[in-house]
Amino acid sequence: MFWVYAALAVSLVSFFVAAYFYNWVKKLPTANPKLDEVGALIREGAFTFLRREYRVLGLFSIIVMAVIFLFFPQPVWAGAGVGKNLLMVFAYLCGTVLSALAGYVGISIATIANLKAATAARESIQKSFMAGFRGGAVMGMAVIGTSLAGAALIYIISRDADVIMAFSFGASSLALFAKAGGGIFTKTADIAADLTGKVELGIPEDDPRNPRFDPRYRDVPEAELPRTESLKQTIERALPYWQCVIFPELSVHDEILVVAHGNSLRGIIKHLKGISDAAISELNLPTAVPYVFEFDDKLRLVKDYFLGDPEQIRKLMEAVANQGKK
Repeated sequence: MFWVYAALAVSLVSFFVAAYFYNWVKKLPTANPKLDEVGALIREGAFTFLRREYRVLGLFSIIVMAVIFLFFPQPVWAGAGVGKNLLMVFAYLCGTVLSALAGYVGISIATIANLKAATAARESIQKSFMAGFRGGAVMGMAVIGTSLAGAALIYIISRDADVIMAFSFGASSLALFAKAGGGIFTKTADIAADLTGKVELGIPEDDPRNPRFDPRYRDVPEAELPRTESLKQTIERALPYWQCVIFPELSVHDEILVVAHGNSLRGIIKHLKGISDAAISELNLPTAVPYVFEFDDKLRLVKDYFLGDPEQIRKLMEAVANQGKK
């Protein structure tokens, strides 16, 4: 019995650590109200999925409990009594409930930690890592705590390996289906995000801008072709982040490194230099070449230039301009 009580003690420590990390992550600041708004939408979507999934899994669990009661460890009509059958049903139910609880805690902390880690990344990689690590540790500690506590208590009640197996089956079966359902949910969300832009903008599949008509993608399976956005849409998406997050940081930090996709950077450069819609298409940014912007004390642009050999940079810019012309 020593190891049973030791498992209970470890589970209590796990719950304490999970609660501590949960509160630690939750108390971290977020960048601005807009980020909180986006986070609230993500949280709402995640919990809407979780509630729906748990309703379906609840029906599944009821069916499994009926099967266990009727057939395990012996059929109820065998005349051996139903006490152990009921105990196995109880153990299975405990396993599913504790597994569902761990999943709920995981979703809850995940939808909090993503915002906190994104905000912390503005200060340092170390702080962002700790926000993500401790957020993930909450789920890990919750799984360990519920598993050990449930198995230990069921053993104390039953002292029977078959009953312990029913508990394990309940916990693992619900976790398995929850994981499969979560994967389907995320993939559906990805597809829906791709389709939303096409539907809202009324873009037909045979639009000449479809990447399947681009010779650069002729060897790419159609299912893997990118459904991307225009430069105009990229600017509309990236500019608010520049204005609300990056630019204000210049009043605090002397140097800021911005690393992003080429179109996102072109959108910011277009804004800073006042480049026209017609001229921006001629701006070819060489890949991985630093582009420096210097501002005065009033945050007015003073000078901009590429770092590196001018001739080599010119060749790289020509290479970018020639992409897709073959």
